[in-house]
Amino acid sequence: RDTESKKHEEQSYANIPSGWNYENLIDKYAKKETIGTIDSSTGIVTINREEFFNITSYVSSATDVHATPDSSKYILLAKNCLNLTTNKQDPAMGIYNSSTEATSGAPSFSHSKYWTTGADSWIYGEDSDLYSYVEAYVEYLAGTNPGVTGRIMSKGEAYALKGSGGNTNILYRNANSATEGSKMTYWLGSAFDGRGNVMSVWGGGNALSGGHYGISGAYGVRPVIEISKSLISNASE
Repeated sequence: RDTESKKHEEQSYANIPSGWNYENLIDKYAKKETIGTIDSSTGIVTINREEFFNITSYVSSATDVHATPDSSKYILLAKNCLNLTTNKQDPAMGIYNSSTEATSGAPSFSHSKYWTTGADSWIYGEDSDLYSYVEAYVEYLAGTNPGVTGRIMSKGEAYALKGSGGNTNILYRNANSATEGSKMTYWLGSAFDGRGNVMSVWGGGNALSGGHYGISGAYGVRPVIEISKSLISNASE
């Protein structure tokens, strides 16, 4: 090899931390393919400093979004609703204020009843007013990585979390404190009935209910992220 090539190689090796060998280097490089971590003790997944509950085991029986579960993916529920200005999670969002009778960070579900299906059907999609917020959030988390998609939670998934084998603390979540009024209120992606009402989570009343698609100031946006398990590493590694 010529002198210039040898010099370049020596400079490259000089940048490798002391104690590393070639196998170490390959291992560290491979880990860069992951974009998030999971804490094995708490189940909390962190992606780009945003935290999620891993609800995969709770909602695997829900078939209103997917007919059969995809064992290669995690289903993650954002710990908090989105701030519609920063497009990041914010514990102050999706919280109903009894004084103002309004919920923070709460857009309408849609500007029209674009679906023709009836109660319980999955209706969330690109015609929803929530869609652009969720898609922008996915891009913030993972760029254009094809292994990551976003949506909101379905009625079936919400009932699975509410059921005896679920976790209501995750479903209603006290975002700011232990007071009833701090529990989150947010849209679900399923029809409540055939008249234009959409399923929602009403945290203050520990209930699943419905609201008209065009109402704003009532329900927040709490994303669900589906992500390939290969993109998540153990936080202790």
